[in-house]
Amino acid sequence: MTVTYQADKQIQEIICRWLDWLGNIRRYSKHTLEAYSLDLAEFITFIATQKNQDLCLEDLQNCTVRTFRSFLSERAHKHIDKNS
Repeated sequence: MTVTYQADKQIQEIICRWLDWLGNIRRYSKHTLEAYSLDLAEFITFIATQKNQDLCLEDLQNCTVRTFRSFLSERAHKHIDKNS
């Protein structure tokens, strides 16, 4: 499964290293890695859409609690379970 992130190359490389670490060092299952990847892609798309551009590291650094709550609120509005 290939997940596309609406992010610049630097962010994509960081995500790739993190997922490699989770899979190879922490031994997370393929299904867990896929779930994490999809959730992360959805969050990145949420932020990038607000910025109307690909996500960059500065955008992530500027995330606040309000950013995360807005994302969770949008998911709830779409009837996506909080545990998802």
